[in-house]
Order: sequence, then C-alpha cells, then structure tokens
Amino acid sequence: PSDGVTAIFGDQGGSSNLRRANITGAGAANASLSVPLGIAVPTYQGAPPGDQPGGARPLENVSTRFTGNVVEVGNSIWAAHAVLDSVTGNSAVRWYEIEETTNTVLQTGLLSDPNLDFLDPSISVNQLGTVVIGATGTGFSQTPSAFAFVGTTSGGMTTFGVATLLSAGVGTQNFAGRNRWGDYSATVIDPNNPTVFWTFQERTAGDNTWGVQVTQIFTQLPAPVAIGFDVGRDSLTGGDGNDVLIAGPNHD
Repeated sequence: PSDGVTAIFGDQGGSSNLRRANITGAGAANASLSVPLGIAVPTYQGAPPGDQPGGARPLENVSTRFTGNVVEVGNSIWAAHAVLDSVTGNSAVRWYEIEETTNTVLQTGLLSDPNLDFLDPSISVNQLGTVVIGATGTGFSQTPSAFAFVGTTSGGMTTFGVATLLSAGVGTQNFAGRNRWGDYSATVIDPNNPTVFWTFQERTAGDNTWGVQVTQIFTQLPAPVAIGFDVGRDSLTGGDGNDVLIAGPNHD
C-alpha cells in the first residue's frame, strides 16, 4: 500500500465482527503491529468439514480463518474466508470489499454450491475491478479439486460467475483422527499483465496424497480459461498455457 500500512484480518470463529490490525513499516527493522479493532460485518458462522466421495471421512475445515492474504486496491481492502451457508448447510466463500480508512463494508457476498464445500479460499483484485477467488472444492460427487470464481465490477457492484473447475482431484484423503487439509492458499496478479491471474490451490494427487495446483487464469478472453501441463509429466491437462501440479506426501 502507498501509505506504508499493511492490513491483516482475523475472524472470531463465528460473529458479526472481523478483527483488523495494521503493520506499519513492514520489511523494516522498526516495523510495528497495531492493537486489533473490530469491523462490523453480516453475521457469519463456522462451516462444516468438506465432504468427499466414496464414504471417505470429511476433510478438516479451518473456517472461519482467513486462509489467504487480504488485498488493498485503491482505497478498498478485499478479503475472503470460508463460512457456513445456512441454506445448503455447506461450506461457502464469504467475500468482502471494505473501505480502508473507515472500515465500512462497501459490499459483500456469498459464493456457494449445493453440491460442494469450498475450503481455504484466497482472493486477488486488479485495478479494473476484476476479482478472482481460488479455493478447494469437494463433495460427495467431487474429489477435492481446484476451483476458481471470477467476478467483474461495474458501478461499485461486483458480480461473480459460477465456480470453474480448474483441475479435478485424483482420489480422496482418508485418515483417522484429524483428516488434515489446508490451511492456506494464494491468488495473485501476474506481474507482467494485470488481466492475468495465478491461483495456487490444494487438491488430491492420488489417494492420501495432496498436491498444489498452480493455474494461470486469463480474464480478458470471452470466458475465464485455465489451461496447461503437469510438471514432470509433459502432458496437457487443459488447452494450452501454464498449469502446474506440485505433488507431495500426505500431511496429517
């Protein structure tokens, strides 16, 4: 941010408030952290674990934690976290645009699907008002997979399309005790082109094996497109572009 103040957000586990603190002088030896203050928002509740196919145990959900960075564009702060959709009973994405100086909510919305739980969302926004939110999506008929929502802003109102499947997970994760998932994801703007976004989302890469899907999203095409190849496989997983799966051993 141009004022040298970096905002960090926290939740209250289900409330009508968020918590905000400011880091002043981030990256310097004398950086300081302010006392947290409350931001009034619509009431939210913690979401359930993420369902999986085939009788696999649900994935742990760290809702309502903020699992990605908040983003400041102009005089607005944008943020997203997983919350309960009281209509479907699923885990959904609540997003916010908050006025930076007054902490007033300018707009907020809920992104949900009756057949999916969305976990660990992250958000990015460009100067054109294009918004991309990435998350893991999982359900009784969907292995844990990488998804994204793309929104456009006109007249101060942001409208999102339906969730786009970026890369389907392979297998499920099924462990006794804590069926650990997450806790973080990231969505960023390409440094060379503000209409191109990259999102980094966890998905299954085999039974009891996690992977991080890295996907390039072009927002100036007629429809958002996620395309590319898998690292180490030299084979296309989409059309043509850059789409990388980084797989690793399970975490529990």
